[in-house]
Amino acid sequence: MNSNKKSIIIKCEEVEGVKTQFGSEVKMLMHPGLRDLQRDVSVLWVTLPPGASTGLHSHPDQAEFEYIVSGKGILEAGQDRIQVEPHMLVFNPPGLDHNVSNTGKPTMYLLRFHVPALPKGDVNEDLIGKCIEAAKRLSKS
Repeated sequence: MNSNKKSIIIKCEEVEGVKTQFGSEVKMLMHPGLRDLQRDVSVLWVTLPPGASTGLHSHPDQAEFEYIVSGKGILEAGQDRIQVEPHMLVFNPPGLDHNVSNTGKPTMYLLRFHVPALPKGDVNEDLIGKCIEAAKRLSKS
């Protein structure tokens, strides 16, 4: 066994999030810009209040795995509209336009994994950069 390796524990409620124009909040839980993960992956916690969405978007170079933790909604993926609910895992291949909308009354929670990690852009313009900076504030306190 390698005694140099350690588990990384993240408490989602302790990570600062970034509000989006679509009414959702995104928290960066893991990213190479935060920790030496030895893997090129990013992990986000997404909160969708009733009526909020992730906004239609795509990742040209990243595959996205999206686990529905709680709540119900609609996934728009390309030309498809699919009802999603807790304990479903969605795979969005690179380049596919997709959006999740919360159509229920309770808050919806998603756990997203991107492989390879989402690129970090300008912190003033880029959601991913803002999320990484917000997550870094936790580690400094």
